[in-house]
Amino acid sequence: MPKIKAFPGCPSLDWFIARRVTNPYADEDCLINISGRRGSGKSTASLSLAEGIAECIAYLRDKNEPPEKFFNINNVRSVSPDGCIDLFSGDNFGIQENSVYLIDDTGTQYGSRRFYTDKNIKIGEILQVCRIYRCVVIFNFISEKMIDLQGRLMQDVRVQMLYKNTKTQQAVFKAMYNMGIGKKGNEPYAQYFRWNGKRITRFIIERPSPELEKAYKDLRRGETDKFIRRNPDKDAVPVERITPRAQQRQTILKDLVPKVKHILDDPAISEKRKSEYSIGQQCHVTRYWAGLAISKIKRQNEVLQNV
Repeated sequence: MPKIKAFPGCPSLDWFIARRVTNPYADEDCLINISGRRGSGKSTASLSLAEGIAECIAYLRDKNEPPEKFFNINNVRSVSPDGCIDLFSGDNFGIQENSVYLIDDTGTQYGSRRFYTDKNIKIGEILQVCRIYRCVVIFNFISEKMIDLQGRLMQDVRVQMLYKNTKTQQAVFKAMYNMGIGKKGNEPYAQYFRWNGKRITRFIIERPSPELEKAYKDLRRGETDKFIRRNPDKDAVPVERITPRAQQRQTILKDLVPKVKHILDDPAISEKRKSEYSIGQQCHVTRYWAGLAISKIKRQNEVLQNV
């Protein structure tokens, strides 16, 4: 089967990205999100894209610099709960301008279910201010919903893997440029890249260099083994994670429950004044909070009766 050939003269995606971050008239970075089903080739494509961007950056800077100066295996983090934050908060992050970083399987490091943790908050803050380094950060994941909302809103380029051809060693994907927040206010609005006034609806990417791919596979295997076998102590007490909203609810109910209990236990107060609406008025809270307090008191009484 013959290889797919790109349209003559059409720039590659790595060229678009490298030209953006090396523009001498603007301090711009680039945050790229790559999504695709398991086995679609997104990890290999991400690695190849990062390598290609580094080569284009070295060419555009025109200072006789090797591409490895901007991207090498030390700039990759894969399947590691602390890899992303360690990379972004490390001493080497941002030292070399126009560096390219790859966060593989981002859901294990910057997951949407951990949006309230210190790690996610710190990563989001760093991504907001790292533009001065004019770096490129590539995230890949199965679905956009698996990473923190901050990362989705700050993305500059959205890439979706379409299919791969193992015989020709190529992958095909579409890429769109983020134009801002959409009408719903919670997802970015994007449009296709353009060349000579026409939309580029498909990009083609080859495999990375054999040396880099081997180093990546060794890294991924080692980190996957550590990730699966982490916390081997079965008797360890799990840490309860409390969201800010749940913590606020606990604080309000802690002060409210004793007041509501005093009203319910007072025989001098009529039953009419013990309704949710009336208790809410007496405690200066809404009916919703009064109902939560009453429900909690009832559950406490049931527990005491069963003891």
